[in-house]
Amino acid sequence: MTVTVNAPAKVNLTLNIDGVREDGYHLLSSVFQTVSLSDVVTITRTEESGIRLLMSDPLLPCDARNTAYRAAVLFFDYIDKTPCVDIYVEKRIPQQAGLGGGSADAAGVLVGLNALFDAHLSMETLCAIGEKVGADVPFCIVGGTALVTGIGERIEPLPYLEGCPMVIAKPSVGVSTKEAYAAVDAVQTTSTDNDAMCRSIAASDIEAVGALLDNAFEQALAIPEVRELLDLMSRHSPYGCTMSGSGSAVFGLFRTDEQADLCAEALRQHGIAEVFRCAPISCGATVIKRS
Repeated sequence: MTVTVNAPAKVNLTLNIDGVREDGYHLLSSVFQTVSLSDVVTITRTEESGIRLLMSDPLLPCDARNTAYRAAVLFFDYIDKTPCVDIYVEKRIPQQAGLGGGSADAAGVLVGLNALFDAHLSMETLCAIGEKVGADVPFCIVGGTALVTGIGERIEPLPYLEGCPMVIAKPSVGVSTKEAYAAVDAVQTTSTDNDAMCRSIAASDIEAVGALLDNAFEQALAIPEVRELLDLMSRHSPYGCTMSGSGSAVFGLFRTDEQADLCAEALRQHGIAEVFRCAPISCGATVIKRS
């Protein structure tokens, strides 16, 4: 038996760093949004015991260094069964981009295994397992639009953000999450008004949402390639644009599909290799096929 899971990327409409816990985890307050750019996770139940992971990108590890692998280990530990699966991850979400690609893969594995083994674990239980893999995994399971606080474990759903075509683009440089947090710890950043963002989303005021887009990492890192990409994107009249997560990908919200298409094509013509036309979606990791 095989299940296939769509594992969406996320963007951060806002991102504030509110402090650091004693264990070193950073506290954040951020409005998250899943988008139609996604990885695809295919899991097959086998007779042979073990977890065999294969990534479409040969440069990525397929052992305990990989979030998808760690998620599988924790799932089987929780249900107290011997692992017996092949996992294949088709990568579409760029790496070191701040789009939650690794977290999406872990979420996809947990949702897929839950279906494949008829474990009937609740979303809350899957999120608790996912939190042990990474702070963004619970949101990647829940998906949609949400205010996320704590280290990522507190998720307050918001009305679905719809009606705004998006462009996501990643410059040639990537960002190490560890280095990004070190940078944000070293400087003073201004905070976004998350309450205003939540009100704007509730009112379906996309223009106000665009005006409130902000990211503490963008302020702290000040990456020239990111600034150049944001400048290029701004020339196409988006509602707003900013960096996502710890970077280096940026995204913009647009008024029309035509504007978004023109922006995406202009970025490609400028030599940006990783450009994606997408849109907000209302779900997280979701089983799309059983066979």
